[in-house]
Amino acid sequence: GAGPRGAPRRRSTPNFALGGPEAGAELRAQVEAVSLRRRDPYPYAEYYGSGSESWFRNLCSIPSSRVLKRVSNHLFATVLVASTFAGLFAFERSAFVPDSLSQWIRTLYLPALPHEAVGSVIALLLAFRTQQSYDRFWEGRMLWDGVFSETRGIVRLLTCVEEECRSKDLVIATPGDGSWEALATPVMNGMTPNGAAPNGAKDAGKCISEEYFNSIYALVAAYPYCLKQHLRGERNLGELLEAAALASAPMVEPPVPVLCERMDVVESLKTVSEASNMPLTLLGLLSRRLRKTTVCGDLMWWQIDSHVAHLVDILSKAERIKGTPVPLSYSRHASRFVTVYAFTLPMALNSFDNLVLLPLTVGFVAWVIFATEEITSIIEQPFGRGLVDDPDKPSRDQIEVLPLGRYCAEIAADVAGFSKSPRGVTSMPGAEVNEQLLFDEAA
Repeated sequence: GAGPRGAPRRRSTPNFALGGPEAGAELRAQVEAVSLRRRDPYPYAEYYGSGSESWFRNLCSIPSSRVLKRVSNHLFATVLVASTFAGLFAFERSAFVPDSLSQWIRTLYLPALPHEAVGSVIALLLAFRTQQSYDRFWEGRMLWDGVFSETRGIVRLLTCVEEECRSKDLVIATPGDGSWEALATPVMNGMTPNGAAPNGAKDAGKCISEEYFNSIYALVAAYPYCLKQHLRGERNLGELLEAAALASAPMVEPPVPVLCERMDVVESLKTVSEASNMPLTLLGLLSRRLRKTTVCGDLMWWQIDSHVAHLVDILSKAERIKGTPVPLSYSRHASRFVTVYAFTLPMALNSFDNLVLLPLTVGFVAWVIFATEEITSIIEQPFGRGLVDDPDKPSRDQIEVLPLGRYCAEIAADVAGFSKSPRGVTSMPGAEVNEQLLFDEAA
């Protein structure tokens, strides 16, 4: 209710006394513990902050900027050329230079109008290039949004199939001794080893092993890692096995040995890792396994398979971005254009009274142009590691353009939650701390 004027309104505490005083107190403590627990799975806004809050930090991070390091050679050459012209202009203004040499130096003077006009062209060029690069970056992010949606759709419907099969006594329970290999035949035939239907089910041909569902959870969890590796030209079977095990194995540590006892899943992932198109091969295996869901009707199978079809479509669009870079002639022309502009800019700034400021001014203008052009070339490949030339560098340097490792870990954690073996995102491969951040140009 409303308190005194000006007093803060207090939130009412629910009454948990239905189960008695002790039960009510215990439940109240649990509710308060959960209510006080804060977990923001998307800490990006907290990290970046608003412009008014982070301007000083951004300014101080200029010396450690990775983009600055990448353009440092180009920038150094530009400042060196500007310093040379500043020295010539200072020498021409001295009283000791011969007239013939002074006249030759004056021929290097350029009017400011051409550079002013070309400056507008460079602004339009950089704006267009930045827009095109960001469009590619955002399209890549939207494609991974589709991977999130479709994988969640598969496991959500699969849990419905599993519950319906359990309600009809069509699920073969996993043996208590963990002998997964004994269920290899039931997975294919839907019958117990002696050929009888389990638990008194009427139709043995419709029975499904418990490990059938776990194998699909494992393959779905491994899919985003396959896609990430395919888009980066990598091969890492260990990462696939770890993700599949964490998303589908019981809560034991380490989970990989448990998965290795499921030879059908391990062999499937080995086949995937050796294929030329890893994600497409995995989706083919997944489609064949999902045929067993027709025990709940063809409509249910069609709904699940439609999510797989959408994943194939997403794969094709991602390959389009990966395989269609900005035309090389356009990139080369833009690079030549800004380099000639920066090298000749000191000739147009010959009217400077204090020639010491000429190299600094040219260096500042060149830094703005070169850094912007470099960033556009980085983000136009959203699936790569734009600031890392050596893939063998430590993980702390593996800053991604799009945090694909984090996306894969989140998808695998979602699958684990559906498969009744919930694990946190940070326990999944690829969820390193640095990879939680979007493309960061500061070291």
